Amino acid sequence: MHHWISNLIKVGSESEMIEEDQEKAEVMADYFGAVFTQEPPLEKEPDPITESINQLLTVDFDQNDVLKALSTLNIEKSTGPDELHPKILRHIAQYIAAPLIVIFKMSLDQGVLPMDWKDAIVTPLH
Repeated sequence: MHHWISNLIKVGSESEMIEEDQEKAEVMADYFGAVFTQEPPLEKEPDPITESINQLLTVDFDQNDVLKALSTLNIEKSTGPDELHPKILRHIAQYIAAPLIVIFKMSLDQGVLPMDWKDAIVTPLH
C-alpha cells in the first residue's frame, strides 16, 4: 500500500507532492475504492448489548430496596471514588434513599448514566 500511495502522491510529470487535504483524501479514496469491494450485508444477528439494555429497562425496584441495600453496606470496606464511607451511607440511608430512586429511575428512563458514575465502583444488586 505504501508503494502504491507513494506513486500516487506525485502529481503529473512535475512530481509535485500533494499538499492539499482534499487531494490527499481523494487519493486515499481512489486507493480504497480500488482494493475493497462492497459485500452484501450479512443477516443481522441479535445484539447482546441491546438485549441487555432492554432487560435493564424492565428492572423494578423501590425505595425499600435502596434503603435495604444502603442499610446492609459493609462498614469494614473502604470508600469508593466518591470518598463516602459505607458507614456514613448506612447512617444517612433513610434520607438519601428517595433521591437515589429518582436518580436511578431517571437514568434508566433516559438510558444515560450520570457522569460521576463512570468514575465510581458500582456493584449491581441482584
